[in-house]
Amino acid sequence: MNRILTFFLLLSIVAAPVHGQENNLGTPFIRNFSKKAYHGGTQNWDIGQNDRGVMYFANNEGLLIFDGERWDLLPLSNRTIVRSLAVGENGRIYVGGQNEFGYFEPSQNGILFYTSLMSLLPKDYNNLEDVWKIKIRNDDVFFMGGSQIIRFHNEQLKLFEFDNLLTFMGMAGDEVFVHDQSKGLLKFDGKTFSMAPGTEDLAGNEVTGLLAFDEKKILVSTLKDGFFFYENQELSRWNIKEDLFFKNSRIYGITRLDDNKIAIATTLDGLVVLKNSGEAVYHLHRKNGLQNNNVLSVFVDRQKNLWLGLANGLDFIEIGSPFSSILPDGDLEGTGYAVQVDNGKIFFGTNNGLYALPWKGYYDPFNPPEFEFVNGTQGQVWGLNNINGQLLLGHQDGAFEIKGNQIRRIAPRNGVWKFVKDNTSDNTIISGTYTGLQLFRKENNTISFEKNLEGLNESSRILIQDDNGVFWMAHPYKGIYKIIVDAEKATQEVKFYSVESGLPSEIFNHVFAINGEAVFVSEYGVYQYDSNTDKFVAYEAFNKLLGEKNRVIRLVEDRSGNIWFISEQEIGVLKIEDKGVEKSIRKIIFPELREKMVPGFEMIYPFDGNNVFFASTKGFIRLDLEKWFNRDTSLTVNLDHIHVSERHGDFTFGNPKASNEEATPREFPFSVNSFRFEFSASYFGEEDLVQYQYKLDGLENDWSKWTNKPEKEYTNLGDGNYEFMVRSRIIGGQKSNIDSYAFSIAPPWYSSKWAITMYSMLILAGVFGLILIPRRAYNKEKAILVSEQERIKEEHKQVVEETEKEIIKLRNEKLRSEVEHQSQELASAALHLVQKGEILSKIKGELEKFYKSLQDSEERKTLKKVIRLIDQDIELDNNWEQFSHHFDQVHHNFLKKLRVNFPQLTPKDHKLSAYLRMNLSTKEIAPLMNISIRGVEISRYRLRKKLNIDRNTNLVDFLLNI
Repeated sequence: MNRILTFFLLLSIVAAPVHGQENNLGTPFIRNFSKKAYHGGTQNWDIGQNDRGVMYFANNEGLLIFDGERWDLLPLSNRTIVRSLAVGENGRIYVGGQNEFGYFEPSQNGILFYTSLMSLLPKDYNNLEDVWKIKIRNDDVFFMGGSQIIRFHNEQLKLFEFDNLLTFMGMAGDEVFVHDQSKGLLKFDGKTFSMAPGTEDLAGNEVTGLLAFDEKKILVSTLKDGFFFYENQELSRWNIKEDLFFKNSRIYGITRLDDNKIAIATTLDGLVVLKNSGEAVYHLHRKNGLQNNNVLSVFVDRQKNLWLGLANGLDFIEIGSPFSSILPDGDLEGTGYAVQVDNGKIFFGTNNGLYALPWKGYYDPFNPPEFEFVNGTQGQVWGLNNINGQLLLGHQDGAFEIKGNQIRRIAPRNGVWKFVKDNTSDNTIISGTYTGLQLFRKENNTISFEKNLEGLNESSRILIQDDNGVFWMAHPYKGIYKIIVDAEKATQEVKFYSVESGLPSEIFNHVFAINGEAVFVSEYGVYQYDSNTDKFVAYEAFNKLLGEKNRVIRLVEDRSGNIWFISEQEIGVLKIEDKGVEKSIRKIIFPELREKMVPGFEMIYPFDGNNVFFASTKGFIRLDLEKWFNRDTSLTVNLDHIHVSERHGDFTFGNPKASNEEATPREFPFSVNSFRFEFSASYFGEEDLVQYQYKLDGLENDWSKWTNKPEKEYTNLGDGNYEFMVRSRIIGGQKSNIDSYAFSIAPPWYSSKWAITMYSMLILAGVFGLILIPRRAYNKEKAILVSEQERIKEEHKQVVEETEKEIIKLRNEKLRSEVEHQSQELASAALHLVQKGEILSKIKGELEKFYKSLQDSEERKTLKKVIRLIDQDIELDNNWEQFSHHFDQVHHNFLKKLRVNFPQLTPKDHKLSAYLRMNLSTKEIAPLMNISIRGVEISRYRLRKKLNIDRNTNLVDFLLNI
């Protein structure tokens, strides 16, 4: 077993895991959606989500829908503001607006359509005004207007009217409460709303939220008077540290985030997340990511992330994500380069300088500590290294020592990348600079510069030392340098390695210290140094885990022995998994970090399991790995819309699975043969992290490659049965469910059974016609010839009677004329047979193809008989042979002589020669040979060459003389 793999497994046994305290440092990832993005109104009053993960928003311009890929907006029938919504289990989305309420429901084709319930109210009722809240309890749906509650049950309405203004309706468990501004809380007892004892002190107040705090308490929020507990019919104030803040910030809504946290929306100061203890975890507002501070609605989705409906826009907060963003320099949003925890502080190095923050397990979001700029560090920070308890800074201006918030220059040369402790000497430190290495000494707890080491003048940013005391420096665009430093003599010995030493390339070379061993990466794969051959060889253990052709960019070992890596394709960790007796290495990737790293200067600082820091193009990203393991990774894929095209236009429908339609596949006519499927996944984080895979069963056997494109189009589909299937994943993650849509395309009318039967009858009639008509024509022509011969004989007899000499002369002339005429007539008849034979052969071929496609046994039997008749007729005709026989009789064995004298000629040449001997023109020959006029000319040219005829000899004359 190789050294690194052995180290992985041993360390998991002997090393105690390092666990840090839970830390709320940083801001959760926030995704902003402006009205320009979702194409709706400014305000969003309420939020919901269905069981397929689709989000719904009560928007000023209608019901706003977001499936993770596309936005849609459905207006109410009266085009008013949607104030409230609630998602039912039956696929209905109940909505309330201005003097309007009802529900959207998918039709049989999956498209949402609106049904108004206004018609169920009494005809003379017109006091509804705005419907501000909707709550669903079992089979009941409650709509709250200005001074009325409407109960919708079994498709019927019951109206509850109140004398006073209602300001809120909410639920705690299965209990429905209403706030009467003049009385307090009212509770629904199954039949009516009655006073909740002990809540009279809420009269004159404005309740804005209500939820079950625990098994006994109900938490009530008010607009201007903070929070109250309702328990055992008594009302008590929730005295929390930030009570005054909430009274002044106007609480507009609350929701349970998880068993221990509550999310609170305010209209003046954004969003606050509180623990049940009252301790604040996050305070999110315009300065740290929200679009504005006026939060009108708050909702927790299935992944325990937050959606905020704002006075202008929508915000998605990945509160359940293990990632958070840190901007030490605030609005400057400088690029991150280095992180180090030292002496109770955490330092962040950026391109704008060095910033420090007290390192704690918890930061009060209402009194956040400000990042302190370390004076004198303006400009580019390259590295932070803690060596024997002393923090050293590599900076564009040189080498510095950090103590508290003070810096001390410790070297004269500018441009220092990093520091490495020389493990062969107790008091020696080596730094990599823009132009080589520097040597430092530590005496009396003070670090001082000694000299610049000679023999290496290259930029030495990537520098490590292995357990053998050898320094290795990698130059990303040249190769690897092996450096032996003599600390006593302050000298160094340098050897350069490149492609000839086993490296695959001169570029992208890096070196890292893993378990005291030098591990090298290049353009392709991971390598280790073989001291026996003085060459680099492939590091099989790493290549097996990371990929042989993968370009690894960074490797960092944490205190638990896990290896964090950044490659061209992935960012992740090789984590030791303890499975009892067995130990294994699990590869975990974090696609959320893609394209956020600093190219060429990627940095990972794994402090502990709760705090792993990555340098990014905007500040830093913190990963809570333990939280990553506990996150909800479920993903639902939805086949949202199917767009269908036909000759007469296009139409669109939704997935019928979203409705109550039976699962019977829909049949489309043959004219509908182009389909575009649109799909999405219930993931609302960063774009381009979701991938899809699909296939069309009936056309494709294998799944497609993973793609980010949320649609697939098929055109010119043939008749048959099909089922489109799609699934999704977060890049590198587990696959989602499969959503599908089955359909069929009917055969064209000319392929239907009745059409096939008609074709069979027509073909049969045609075949008989093709057989009988040529025979009748042949017999008719033959009879004419016989009659003509008889007439000639009679004329011949009359001529003989005149003179014998004249008779012989005339007979010879007549015979010659008759022979020529007979030749033409016989040739014509034979040619008819040739054409007929070719036509029959083509018909036979088409019938055989048609025979193979038939399913009906009786139809196949009938067609088989027709094919046999054609075969018999072809065998009887022997068309070309008959033609050849007659032709040679008339032309003194012309074709036989041609075959004997010119054996190189083909049957096609024989035919052409015969037609030329008959003095037929090129236009007449072309259809007989089934070729073009140009083809006849080419064939004549080739025939001349085969007969070896010179240019001065006429081809026809030559053939006539054979």
